[in-house]
Amino acid sequence: MRPPQPRRRSLAAILRPLALCLPLLVVACDSSTTDPDEILVFDGIVRFEGESFHSFTTTDEGPLEVTLTRLDALLVDITVLRPENLAISVGIGQEVEGECLENVQFTLQERGLLFFNLVPRTYCLSVFDGGQLPEDASVSYTVTLELP
Repeated sequence: MRPPQPRRRSLAAILRPLALCLPLLVVACDSSTTDPDEILVFDGIVRFEGESFHSFTTTDEGPLEVTLTRLDALLVDITVLRPENLAISVGIGQEVEGECLENVQFTLQERGLLFFNLVPRTYCLSVFDGGQLPEDASVSYTVTLELP
C-alpha cells in the first residue's frame, strides 16, 4: 500500500490568502504617526473703531481654519445692536512694527468659519471693528485657530 500523497496546490492558490492579508499587515506594521493639528485660542475685547491682534507661528504648510467661536456685545443697547446682527472683522497678515498688516480681511458672525493656506512663518490675527459696531459699543470674542 502506498503512503498518502500530499495534495498539490497551485502557486496562485497559496498566494491568494496572503494577498488578502497583506493590506492588514501593512496597516498593522505602520509605525508612523502624525501630530494632531495645533489648536490656538485667543480671547479679547474690541471697542468701537478698535482693534486687537495676536501673533502665532506655524512650522508647517497647509490650511489654517479660523473660527469665531464666541462674540458677545458689552454695554450696548440691544435695540441698537441686536445679537443676531453682531459681527466683527477678522484679518490674517504679518506683524510689522507692532501692527498687524492684514493680507486678507473678512467679516464674521459667531460660529463663522474661514480657511487660509499658510506657509511656515509668523502671522498675526487681527480682530477689529470694520464699521459693524455702533459708537460706545464693545464686543468680547474668542477666536479658535487650527494650524496645519
